[in-house]
Amino acid sequence: MNTRRTILLLVPLLVASCSSRNSTGGTDAAATGGTDAAATGGTDAAATTLDFLARYRAGDRNFAGANLSGVNLSARGFSDVDFTGANLSGANLSYTQFYDVNFTNANLSGANLTNAGLSGANLTGANLTGANLTGANLTGANLSGASLNAAVLNGVYCDATTDWPAGFTPPTCRALP
Repeated sequence: MNTRRTILLLVPLLVASCSSRNSTGGTDAAATGGTDAAATGGTDAAATTLDFLARYRAGDRNFAGANLSGVNLSARGFSDVDFTGANLSGANLSYTQFYDVNFTNANLSGANLTNAGLSGANLTGANLTGANLTGANLTGANLSGASLNAAVLNGVYCDATTDWPAGFTPPTCRALP
């Protein structure tokens, strides 16, 4: 099967997935032919990733409170997105560029943010416990009130405009080239 035909066959599936949102913001398992995440005790990260990308491409930028646990959004770019209070625990966000993104009170525990572009991001009160931020760009980021317990901050880019949590000893920062 050629690539164009494969893409054309997948588009209706993505549209059906997006249009089957229920009143609680989740997906209706009967409408999508999948399993209800609440019934199985977790989320299907691959389906959640596809759902997020379809909604984003359709212009949706409000993911406040969304359960995006385990999504793989690596090596992409996102702008003007509201992830306030969203669950992104265990997400793969490595090499992803975020522009004007709000992560206030988001759960990013255990997330892979290796080499992520978070310059100017609002991470106020975010849970970054155990997150890997190796090489991430945190210049101008607001991390006030964020939990950075066991977070890996090796080789991060930061400067005087990076707002760290009160009482937190910032790592040695690398300057942008």
